[in-house]
Amino acid sequence: SPDILGSYSPILSTTGLNFNHSIAFLISKKYLGKWQNYQEIHPGRCQQLEIDLGAGRKILLINVYQPSGLENIPRTSENFQLAENISHHILSDSTLPIVVGGDWNETLHPRDRSSNRQGPYGSRILPSLIGPVGLVDLSHNHPDHTYQNRGSHSKSSKLDRFLGSPFITRILRAYQ
Repeated sequence: SPDILGSYSPILSTTGLNFNHSIAFLISKKYLGKWQNYQEIHPGRCQQLEIDLGAGRKILLINVYQPSGLENIPRTSENFQLAENISHHILSDSTLPIVVGGDWNETLHPRDRSSNRQGPYGSRILPSLIGPVGLVDLSHNHPDHTYQNRGSHSKSSKLDRFLGSPFITRILRAYQ
């Protein structure tokens, strides 16, 4: 509905094994004709496209929906292997600045959960992307939890994040 989306438009969605495993890009209408090289990396879990910002500048946008429960499963599980494959794709040698965001289904710090604790394996995918390879947590200043379960034992977590290459952080600082 135009009232809900305003100046944004959904484009290029992908559905996985079931309807619950779906993601889509929601993009500003001013960039609708400026995307190219769309790739569905894993159905319902990871997709990417390039955006032409003009003046010869492009960025690579990657949308992620990681399997849940990564903090509680061994590395040998199928879901963990899928998460690692997506992570390796993000780390592949892109010559473009990267913005990758979505539902990571894992937390970085105990404070990212209302219980203030993590699963037995802790955070494993996000730390491999932040720091050592140069991606920066663009959401680190946003303390709000992005998932809430208001059942009999109300709980919340910060599962959604945006990461970016250093070039992206310089652009963001220019707008602050």
